[in-house]
Amino acid sequence: MKIRIAAVACTVAAPDSFEAFAQRIRTLLRVPLENGAQVIVLPEALALELVAMLPERERQDPAAAFASLQELRPAWMQLFSAIAIEHGVTIVAGSFPVRTHVGRYGSRCDVFSPDGRHVFQDKLHLTVGEKALGVIEPGDALKVFDIAGVSMAIALGHDCQFPLPVRAQCEAGARVLIVPARVDRHVDALRIRVGCMAWALENRCHVVLSVAAAESALFNTEAAVLAPTGDGFSCTGVLVSTSDGGDWTIADLDIAVDGRSVEQRRARYGPQGQRSQCGADDRSRQHVARVVQAEHHA
Repeated sequence: MKIRIAAVACTVAAPDSFEAFAQRIRTLLRVPLENGAQVIVLPEALALELVAMLPERERQDPAAAFASLQELRPAWMQLFSAIAIEHGVTIVAGSFPVRTHVGRYGSRCDVFSPDGRHVFQDKLHLTVGEKALGVIEPGDALKVFDIAGVSMAIALGHDCQFPLPVRAQCEAGARVLIVPARVDRHVDALRIRVGCMAWALENRCHVVLSVAAAESALFNTEAAVLAPTGDGFSCTGVLVSTSDGGDWTIADLDIAVDGRSVEQRRARYGPQGQRSQCGADDRSRQHVARVVQAEHHA
């Protein structure tokens, strides 16, 4: 199974209307669509750009801002679903703060399929800043998705810094880990990049990193497609990245060939690349929901 996947590194915009946001998204997606990408990964917190169009008093109040964003949720869903269907691609649409119950919200990464189906992964680990807002709560379910015929999993932003959930997803069959992220400081970009490279090496999988950054941090931020080092993979662990120029990085992954390399490595060294006398930890699989039939969104 060969698949072409694209990820972007971009700055955070401030559209003055949803129509302007929709036009920005369509313009942003032009490059991967023209280059035949089958899966397109957008960065975390993409929906927070919509806060710029709210009245000043709501922008200063997270609870009021997130409440107002719920009114735009149907338009958000329709926008990305329509693009996915129109162009025959799968879109990992960053994240949106979705109301979970009164006054509380979860950070949700939506995945839109070309046949109109929709699945999602909620963020499990909150940053210090997210906790301080007092209105965001973590999700409680890990998932592995069948995306474009390939088993993939999502670690949303801060989630990519925690090894056990990622390992559980890979133990449950994920071949590709998708990491939509947002950074405001150079140290954040470095921490996420190091985490992604570590999980590619530890779990013998590909990692696709898409990043939105504050203007001051963008020059130190790269989108990338990463792989384990050695054994037929890249000697550096980086297949492609935006360090080569441009906002987008696009890679062709041969999952069948790479999968054989992964299985050979795991059989020899165990799931974490070290010699092991025991099999994979079955307990980790019990906490991962495998999404085979995606849900239609309303």
